[in-house]
Amino acid sequence: MEWSESQAGLEALRARWVAATEAGHLEEAFGLVEEAWRRAERDADDETRDRLLCNRAALALELGRGDELLPQLRTLLLRGSGRPNYRLAAYTLARAYEIRREAKKGLFYAKLAFETSLELGRRDWIVSSQNQIGNLLAADGQFTEAVSAYEAALILESSPLPSAVAKYNLGYCQAVLGDVRTGLRNLLASVRALARLGAEAHEARARLDLAFAWIEAGRPERAARHAARALAAGRRVGEPETVRNAFFLLGRAAQRRGDADSARFHFRQMQSDFYPDADYLVDLMVHEDLGRVINLKA
Repeated sequence: MEWSESQAGLEALRARWVAATEAGHLEEAFGLVEEAWRRAERDADDETRDRLLCNRAALALELGRGDELLPQLRTLLLRGSGRPNYRLAAYTLARAYEIRREAKKGLFYAKLAFETSLELGRRDWIVSSQNQIGNLLAADGQFTEAVSAYEAALILESSPLPSAVAKYNLGYCQAVLGDVRTGLRNLLASVRALARLGAEAHEARARLDLAFAWIEAGRPERAARHAARALAAGRRVGEPETVRNAFFLLGRAAQRRGDADSARFHFRQMQSDFYPDADYLVDLMVHEDLGRVINLKA
């Protein structure tokens, strides 16, 4: 097979896995990346294989696996900065530590990815790196700093999906910091954009943040509607964290409505599905409003 034909085949596969990823169909996307990897092992150059290594690792991490690929990403970093695959490796390692709830380690790699994005002049990468830095700052409870990172991402014109993602993350942080009106405006705009794009997984996360903001605004009935939609979507796309947070927010919304039985039901679902050994948790959540204590981004 001529390389040009092989490259065209890999790019076609890439377009399909990107579309599947944006729609939240991660297993399908991972299968397509694996097919691309098998082809690349036969026909591609080192640069293409390195890029695919980053793609494989990124999707595997989102699916709860891929730790065995992290040493290869670190080896890729040792080859020197200023290259596209260096940036992809740093970005993926930052995401690995975000998933592990090690925000400070993640920030180290996220900043490497951001600096390389600036060097390369890739606006889309600058935006996604700013968003990633914001995510890690928010996970670490640094909400004011996270707002600055998200706002910097939104200043740059970008494709619709990264902008919508930055906007819902920004809206959540604004609501946490007490600027609920502005947060709601950004969250509503993000949900509408993500629905148009068919980005179901991101839309579900945005609806969770919107549910939080509506609770803070004193509108628990609206919060419950968005949390219920996030719960259904989280189950469809197989995202346990979304399901867990949806149960929590449904319970909080019920608390704010004065419906203790419904609150206990949702908290019990959360406890039995995710914390089966923590029998005390339901009573704690029923009797204490933990909404301002629990960080949905952590």
